[in-house]
Amino acid sequence: MTSKNSFLVNLRINARRRTWNTALFAVGFFFLMPVSLMLNLSSTVKYSAEERLAESLIEAFRNVIVMNPFILFAVTIFAMIAAIQGFSYLYSKKITVLYLSVPVTIEKRFAAIFVNSVLMFVVPYIICLVISLLIAGTYGINDTYIIKMAFAAFGLNLLYYLAVYAVTAIAVMLTGNLPVTVLGACTLLGYENGIRLLISGMFSTYFFTYSSYSDEILYTTWLSPVGVMLKVYSDFSEALYAEESVGNIIRNGAVHMIVLAAVFMVIAFLLYKIRPSESCQKSMAFVKTKTTIKRLIMVPSALIFGLFFESASGNSFAGAVFGIAAGIFLSHAVIQAIYELDLKAVFKDKRSVIYAGIAAAVIFSVFRVDMLGYDRYVPDANKLESGAISLNTPFGNSGNYYDENYDYLNNTNYIMENMNITDTGILTEFAYTAQAELNRDFSPSRYDNNSKIISATVRYTMKNGKSVYRNVKFDYEKNQELMNRIFADTNFKENYSQLYDTVFDSVANRMESSYSNGFKMTEVENRDALIEAYRKDF
Repeated sequence: MTSKNSFLVNLRINARRRTWNTALFAVGFFFLMPVSLMLNLSSTVKYSAEERLAESLIEAFRNVIVMNPFILFAVTIFAMIAAIQGFSYLYSKKITVLYLSVPVTIEKRFAAIFVNSVLMFVVPYIICLVISLLIAGTYGINDTYIIKMAFAAFGLNLLYYLAVYAVTAIAVMLTGNLPVTVLGACTLLGYENGIRLLISGMFSTYFFTYSSYSDEILYTTWLSPVGVMLKVYSDFSEALYAEESVGNIIRNGAVHMIVLAAVFMVIAFLLYKIRPSESCQKSMAFVKTKTTIKRLIMVPSALIFGLFFESASGNSFAGAVFGIAAGIFLSHAVIQAIYELDLKAVFKDKRSVIYAGIAAAVIFSVFRVDMLGYDRYVPDANKLESGAISLNTPFGNSGNYYDENYDYLNNTNYIMENMNITDTGILTEFAYTAQAELNRDFSPSRYDNNSKIISATVRYTMKNGKSVYRNVKFDYEKNQELMNRIFADTNFKENYSQLYDTVFDSVANRMESSYSNGFKMTEVENRDALIEAYRKDF
């Protein structure tokens, strides 16, 4: 005879209470996968050319089942719903007391809710995926590779679901009512990426030599499941499109998501064990976390307001100060009102206004006056290994760059990836020249409408493997000797264009070669000879 207190009984009882969750997930996946796939495949058959039909069908399957952003969005929402609804009894004092009166351990109750949350996601997803594969088979899609990718996408989506679920569960444990839980979950999921975007915006606003190629470090996500998954999807999509191996992308993304899900789930469980039962209907379950969370939100809010008002006031220092002050007071008032559910509460906890204001002012000052010397950076010649220089000149931007698939490449991207000037003397002199130019007049307006000023993106690769990027401007007429040295460097010449790249010949064979005097267009008869002569002259 099965005990009524057994785990399986608790599992069934919890599953019946959450039937509508399973139904919602099933309907959502059904329309996102089988229905959407059938519509896309039928449309593809109708409008695709016969010679490209098989390829177009596989592409349609990939876009619907493997790399569908709507599925990713749905997984995010489903995970939040599962976590909030699973522990929603914590919002009611009566139901909480009822649950506590049942002789079931905390561990069993938490495990039952978690297992049901996983099953209500996995079962509908798998069923809809199998139906989708059957539909694909009727259209002749039996490519083993793309089917494997469909199951790999399922695995990644499941791990992402668990990570978002765990983060949302933490928000549930920290709060006491539904509206604050939703706000808290969204804040936790987006906080890290929001901070990184804020830092990137401050770099580009206050540092004259900031280069967007530095963004890779600023945008690397470690703690937010949303940011991690977006990066995995981006890399996954690029690899599939280029028909490259996705094994490392899947493994790295899976490991990262497993770690996040495990760590956050442990935190959620520990909070669940110590969560006071009297916190029902309160904004925050733990009094000690209120001030810390509020200040962590107030500081970036103040900096965002500061950036906005500084820009709106024409880069005015007074505008920035006003914006920071406004951000501090407004964020304090809103959060206090949410905490206490009372507008009079905005006058409480004045210390947070002072501490958050000081923190925001210090961070603002570090960027505004460049306390860390970002714009004054010159690489140490003894630690410098190589580099790349992309000059923004008519000469440098007159041609198009392509990859082996005949797709356009950004010229600066190509140079940054392929050029490695090993003459460190050129690189250090270039850095000192740009620094001297900056010291002479910091104002960027001096460069406007000045035809003698050119800009350049430079990469300094250090011996420790680190790459430092800077964007500089200088007067080329006053630095002709340095320019001549740069243009004489063999590595610079061979990598500044695609003339010497092996991809160039294969791409050139697909192009028509012609020249014109503005009135008449003449096709080149001996293209190979022309290219060879141009290489020699170059």
